[in-house]
Amino acid sequence: MDSENPSEDPVSAEAVNATETAEDACEVEKEKKAMDFYQRLRSKIGKQLEGKEESGKGATYDRLVAALYVLPDMFHLGVKCIFDKTIPIENKGALVLAVGYVISPIDLVPDFIPIGGWLDDLLVMTMGLNKFLDLDKSAVRAAVEKHWAGEGDVLDTVKHVLAVGDAAIEFLPKKFLSVVKSMFA
Repeated sequence: MDSENPSEDPVSAEAVNATETAEDACEVEKEKKAMDFYQRLRSKIGKQLEGKEESGKGATYDRLVAALYVLPDMFHLGVKCIFDKTIPIENKGALVLAVGYVISPIDLVPDFIPIGGWLDDLLVMTMGLNKFLDLDKSAVRAAVEKHWAGEGDVLDTVKHVLAVGDAAIEFLPKKFLSVVKSMFA
């Protein structure tokens, strides 16, 4: 047996398989933690928005509150696409940034502030997905269709949330949108 050829060396093949298995297990654990966050996010948003759908504060505010319900689904899609091995890694930057922002305890608008605290997360996640979807590659489209857990078409949902976000600027600090847009420029 030629020890310089790893394909013929059973020890090297076992070591490679063990390394790949360990890497796969690590990725599965990271995805599991993100999905646990997804469940907590869904619960927190549901509790904060309970009874706020029709506030009497205006149509834009009410549409914004309704749009916040899709944040967990967008987060779920982002995480699933990040861990999807069919999508080239160079296409995942906007999603990594957006998911990282949602997970981060440091936000432009703290999450404990009702509505506004989740609005920044929603807009960042939506912009990240929008940038990702603009790639228009078959692997991206297939992954999005495969992983979307929300209702309706994901592209329509992203467009709707972006429109609601544009209309909701009055509820945000003035520099917020420029900071978020610069993240995905």
